[in-house]
Amino acid sequence: MTDSEKLIIYKSCVKNVRSHEKAFKAINMVINNCMSKNDMEGEKIHTKIAALLFCSWAESFFKKLIHTPHGFTTSEIIRINKVTNVYGKWIKCLEIASAKIATDDNATKQHIKEYFESLCKEYIEKPSHLRNRIAHGQIEIALNSTNTAINIDLTNKLENLNIVTILQWKSVFELVSQGILYLIESWSKRGPEGYTQKVEEINTRMASVESWTIEKKRENIQRKKRFQATERYS
Repeated sequence: MTDSEKLIIYKSCVKNVRSHEKAFKAINMVINNCMSKNDMEGEKIHTKIAALLFCSWAESFFKKLIHTPHGFTTSEIIRINKVTNVYGKWIKCLEIASAKIATDDNATKQHIKEYFESLCKEYIEKPSHLRNRIAHGQIEIALNSTNTAINIDLTNKLENLNIVTILQWKSVFELVSQGILYLIESWSKRGPEGYTQKVEEINTRMASVESWTIEKKRENIQRKKRFQATERYS
């Protein structure tokens, strides 16, 4: 695959991701409306749709990442795509990106490896079993890996899944992507100092993402509803 061909793929992925972003915005608005009306059934149904949308977005988003211009070579993209699971693809992507760093500081390389692997493990690998079930149509009842029995644990997680959790998944994918892009695009220009700043930015954003809860979202929507009602009759 030539650079020109990779660029065509990248631009196509950018358009796909943008379309997903529009869909996310639309489905979030619908869920907010359901919350405003205390329509729990409508919220549940549209949360399942949002979960399916996330699985589709994640695929497009990762393709965009690995085809970023002047990033990974064709042979590296092939190596990444040979990995069969989502978590493994991200780890392979991180492994190749880390190898591109021009530094003899093994402590820095080890920190990069451990830092991003911990994010991937917590937010990409752990929820991956649930996302896999959703991607394969198990949006209400989850089956075991051999499809011979019901997986009670994952079924309970499906029941408790909410839009905040899905948006947290999405945000972490984006943050890990920022880190990988820094390694393949910016390290040569900004070095370890810039990397330290990038990690601080990611940590700040992660702290915010981890503080999100469905209870806070419901409370904010209900507060906005009460405020709008007060304004209407004042």
